Amino acid sequence: MAQVPQGILRTCSLCICPYRKTHRLKTCATVENLCHQRPNHQNIHAPPRKPERDFSKPLLYNPVSVLRRLTLLLACVSLSGCLNRGEPPRLWVAGDMVHLTERTRPAKTDPAWDAGKRTARIFSAANETVGFQLVLDAAQSGADRVRLTVGPLSGPGGRKIDIDRIGLFRMLPVEVNRFSAWYIRLTDKPVRPVRFYDVLVPIKSSHSFKIDPGGRLAVWVDVAVPRDAPGGEYSGQITIRSGGGAVQVNVALKVYNFVLPDARSVACIGGFSHKTIFSSLGGVVPLRLDTKNKDVRAALTIIRQLMRLSHDHRVDLFDKSIHPVIKRDLSGGVVLRWDDYDSIVKPYLDGSAFDDRIGVSAWPAPLWRTKRSGWPDPANYGGADTDAYRETAAAVLDRTIKHFDAIGMGDRLFVWPRTIPAGADAYERHAALARLVRSVGTELPILSELPSSSPPRSGWTVPKDFTALADMYAPPADLVAPAEIGRAGGAEHLLSGLWLRPSRPPYLGSCGLPGSPADIRALAWMAMKYDCPGIFLPEVLDWSGGSAGGEPERLFYPGKGISDDAVLPSVRLKRLRRGLQDAAYLWLLRKRDMSAVTQTMIDTMVHYAGLDAAGDHYLDGRLDGWVSDGSAWVAARKLLAAEVLSAVHPQDVSNRQLLAERVAWKRLQQRACRVRLERLRCRVDTDDDGRFRTVIRAELYNEHVHPVEVQLRIASLPPGWQAVRPRRRFQLAGGRRSTVELIAEGSHVPTGPDAKI
Repeated sequence: MAQVPQGILRTCSLCICPYRKTHRLKTCATVENLCHQRPNHQNIHAPPRKPERDFSKPLLYNPVSVLRRLTLLLACVSLSGCLNRGEPPRLWVAGDMVHLTERTRPAKTDPAWDAGKRTARIFSAANETVGFQLVLDAAQSGADRVRLTVGPLSGPGGRKIDIDRIGLFRMLPVEVNRFSAWYIRLTDKPVRPVRFYDVLVPIKSSHSFKIDPGGRLAVWVDVAVPRDAPGGEYSGQITIRSGGGAVQVNVALKVYNFVLPDARSVACIGGFSHKTIFSSLGGVVPLRLDTKNKDVRAALTIIRQLMRLSHDHRVDLFDKSIHPVIKRDLSGGVVLRWDDYDSIVKPYLDGSAFDDRIGVSAWPAPLWRTKRSGWPDPANYGGADTDAYRETAAAVLDRTIKHFDAIGMGDRLFVWPRTIPAGADAYERHAALARLVRSVGTELPILSELPSSSPPRSGWTVPKDFTALADMYAPPADLVAPAEIGRAGGAEHLLSGLWLRPSRPPYLGSCGLPGSPADIRALAWMAMKYDCPGIFLPEVLDWSGGSAGGEPERLFYPGKGISDDAVLPSVRLKRLRRGLQDAAYLWLLRKRDMSAVTQTMIDTMVHYAGLDAAGDHYLDGRLDGWVSDGSAWVAARKLLAAEVLSAVHPQDVSNRQLLAERVAWKRLQQRACRVRLERLRCRVDTDDDGRFRTVIRAELYNEHVHPVEVQLRIASLPPGWQAVRPRRRFQLAGGRRSTVELIAEGSHVPTGPDAKI
């Protein structure tokens, strides 16, 4: 029985009196009408009041009267459940670029939400997945038995996008109570503990939810548009039922008439360890991954789910700690047993594990060495400097190269020595193993976590032959100038060049929870800007703990205790996919000989990264070098879609459409770009006459792609001061910085009431 507020019980009890025996409680409205009668119950239908009872006489109970009163009271209590059904949750939609927390309020305007028509508006190409966030805010009475059901999206010619291509995920918050210095420096909001929605749990049709009073239910909605979906307008509904009734959200999807390619225009590779999976199961990590062992098979099932989930988001993962079994023959030579290794790894290399049959972009050779361990483990051979270790490592690499060539996957293989953390001896540690690799496989790409040249004023010594010992560069962004490397590598290989590694803003976008949605989406755009082969994620699981700080690049969560799925995606993974799909738009334009349009769009949204973001010192960063406004990203993608459509179907383009695109370009520039005052400094000196002289230095940056005329002036000065150089007017080139100085003189230095100058 529903709990009834005390006020309703007290009011309804007025209806239980011997003078109103003829009333029948049939509806909630009847009860409400009775409850609103006058307190003394005097009305035109009431009989005359009987004389008051003499309390000196014993009280006699009439059993029939008591039973009637009790029955009527119970009826009021049960029917009051209808009165207390509560208001339905407040419903609103946020686009995929809204950083949703438990305190986020609905925006006044959002391109993804038409509040008047209760419609979520999204757009995509064929073979693309797009999403939005559906938020239910409960009233103070809460909401119970909340269920979401989704219908198909109906499109042109009777074509439909079936419900199995529409995914609903409950969003769970993750608390962040520690923040890095870069976040504190760049944010303009109060820094306090906050709960970001990041964990995504798939919602099945049978799931129902309870929202606490004043609580929130956040849902991520994914729509995977099929490859063969014709262009046009699609529409459908999402129905939300609860104890307060049912409401519907209309979904309006515009599909552009072109297909997004499966090819990875920007590759994104990431590492994990099967040891993390075994630890999440509470088991012991076996020395050998015997596929006949049931515990091993259980872990491999989770790995298969992880690999498929990441592949669906255009991210290619690899197991960085798996290796074959090493044996010795009768003569003492190294023999590698590949049976278990191949049965686990080969389906990911040849693509048979994935629906699109496209294999992963890269896979590390089973050879690495860290400060404390490695494989083969140097401790088993007397140390890394012994001949026994070097001979074994060389034999392992030689047999690995031959094996990958035999199975036709030699072009995916690279060596990752793993020399991070960086330091004075990091270059020598990398070079020691890299020289051994070069002696065996001269064309095998070697990944370096160090830049080809030492950062300014770091004092690190780079070996003279270092450029010959690295092909793939993936250093932290604050150590490298991206324009100096790009695709320039030692060997001519598809994997050669600079692989962008998520870092700390402003050097590059962060994959941590406090970072803005644009941080992770801009990674693929930066890769296109600097002509990089891809993005490198050293670790994507990090299930060992420490997430409270928000820094671990945990793109997946363990599903144990939360869901039937063993691995759960994150909101950040969705935004990473969004950026990789953007790169496919840009790639299509380049293939259609529209490189100028592509470059203009890239330069509008992303400006600089790496050491280009350094200020006076390489550790002293500027402001972010990419657009953070979510609505600007939506406008950019819409304009990209229009440009691709014009390039693919030029015969369908009208003058009206061309004019609309020009207007859209102008609006995007106004929304995304400005002349930015990055830093303002003031120095006060005295001259020979004892007068004070101040030099005001302003550092400006033009985010526009075209030159802008800038005027800088001193608006006011304290009494007794006069401007010597009061203003500067000049032209600032697009994408350029400039430092401007203004000068003023005065007789004294004024101080405020707090004695501050």
